[in-house]
Amino acid sequence: VLTCGCQTIGLSYPILLPPATGLCNSPQFKLNFTSQKEIAREISAFANSHGGIIIFGVEDKTGRVAGLSYDEIQNTSRELGNAANEQVKPSLYVTTDVEDVEGRMVLICRVPEGRSKPYKDIGGTIWIKQGADKRRVTENSEILGLFQSSGTYQADLAGVPGTSVRDLDKTAVESYFSKIYGQVPDDFETPAENMLQSLNITDSSGRLTVAGLLYFGRHPPAPYARFRHKSCQVRRHRPR
Repeated sequence: VLTCGCQTIGLSYPILLPPATGLCNSPQFKLNFTSQKEIAREISAFANSHGGIIIFGVEDKTGRVAGLSYDEIQNTSRELGNAANEQVKPSLYVTTDVEDVEGRMVLICRVPEGRSKPYKDIGGTIWIKQGADKRRVTENSEILGLFQSSGTYQADLAGVPGTSVRDLDKTAVESYFSKIYGQVPDDFETPAENMLQSLNITDSSGRLTVAGLLYFGRHPPAPYARFRHKSCQVRRHRPR
């Protein structure tokens, strides 16, 4: 039995892994190292998901532990490092351990969940784990989701095409500033447009952000209007 985080996978021999690995995707079994490009796809898929492990020296379909020689372990470790650094963009740091299973040596590669999603292979393809396998990501919504999960993209701060400060409800903006700062925008020495941008009400191009439009827009476009009521409720109950 192979114990990996929150899963238990059947093998011909027991391999014990630390229970607090935090890697809960299905382990990927490899009899041996194939190619940097192929392994880079596995690494990027794990990094775009929740992390995971790749075990070398184990047959994928049967779970039979065949083991690796000393030279194979050295070569696999070296190739893994090169694949993670040169074939995955942005590059990723992976760790390896060697386990002795009934006299047979296997190499365990641990791939952490990435902090800079989405990760791509050298050809620019984005992969994610799907059960024990992986799949390409092509939908824009999924790609944006990966950006957002890593904190590098926030959908509510995106600029809304066709909007500007002319679409702001001036009364709502002045009321907000009065409650939070005790002054209206015109009372500050800083130009109003700079203050609006610093508060993420507008973006660097002067467009209203999604959040700015929902909170302070006079007439949100139809796709955003249905969200306005809930947004305003959040604003009214915001802690002071």
